[in-house]
Amino acid sequence: MILSKSDELKVDKEQILALTQKIFGDVELSKSTFFDWQYLDNPDGEAIVITAKDDEKTNSIIGIESILPMNLMINQKIVKASLSCNSYIDSNYRKKGIFSKLISFAKNESKINDISCIYGVANDNSFNLFRKKNSHEISDLPILFRPMRLSNYFSFPISNFLHLFDNIWKIKKNYNSNIVQFNDYFDESFEVLCKKVNERIPIIKNRTKEYLNWRYKDHPTREYKTFVLKENSILAGYIVTRKTTLNGKSIGVIVDFLVDSKINPEKINDLIKTALDDFWNSDICVIIAAFGPLTLEYQLLSKTGFKIAPKFLKPQSAHFILINSDSKDFDQLKNYKNWFFSFGDYDIF
Repeated sequence: MILSKSDELKVDKEQILALTQKIFGDVELSKSTFFDWQYLDNPDGEAIVITAKDDEKTNSIIGIESILPMNLMINQKIVKASLSCNSYIDSNYRKKGIFSKLISFAKNESKINDISCIYGVANDNSFNLFRKKNSHEISDLPILFRPMRLSNYFSFPISNFLHLFDNIWKIKKNYNSNIVQFNDYFDESFEVLCKKVNERIPIIKNRTKEYLNWRYKDHPTREYKTFVLKENSILAGYIVTRKTTLNGKSIGVIVDFLVDSKINPEKINDLIKTALDDFWNSDICVIIAAFGPLTLEYQLLSKTGFKIAPKFLKPQSAHFILINSDSKDFDQLKNYKNWFFSFGDYDIF
């Protein structure tokens, strides 16, 4: 077995995609355009992909561990970090300790590249393996949930009964001329807002205009909507949404949501209601979001009907983990209350 960093991702691309297709089938992750977007086009830097090759079978790739450069803002300073994602091994090679070796190799590679920390979100299976490699659980991510057309979540006859009560969850949207759907490319005003958020929350992914455009505008396989609130022509808040399916159900996702804490909460409330009204008109059955309970964004969503999601909407835990850190900010990094972390900060949505 040979473990190495892929120095030529474009060369290894075909083999990596073939492995992905074999394990997961014809999914987003196995698309060539998604590979290029995620691994090659990230404005924070090209992905570091560790491969495991079977040297007895023409060096075919049988496992990978990928980390994506993700610059953090910690107390107003830029810190070089990375997000762990896309860790998988051919089923014929599992339970041979390969995953553990891939993690160790990725940690060493991060040190070589002056990456101060690796973080990620793991399911129950991979979490246990990460723990054995001394990863620290920052939090089991709390998922927020709000019903919309809840009857659409269930089958007949329950759906017919619940349909009578759907209007309970319909939002009463207030007209606000300062709130519009944003269809342009992200600009410097979003960077300014991110810095304002970092003044009240110590750790946040650095949301540069280049990053936001890559993440939400240039995504090859997903569509997002952005709604913005402006106060005196200055960006006061924005919310990014996505419509998708989960377990065959139509789900709305609040992917990202940042606000200026100095703005009147009622105006922010109007921004949230604009997004909820759009979900309602799209026949979404439920909405989910992920924000820390101490953040202003969490508190504002709670006031519009969001609650901690019941277990049936969270089939498995989402472990927010710190895989490796050589940073002097370790004590801050391991404490969830110091993080601004949303669905948009990792790769699942």
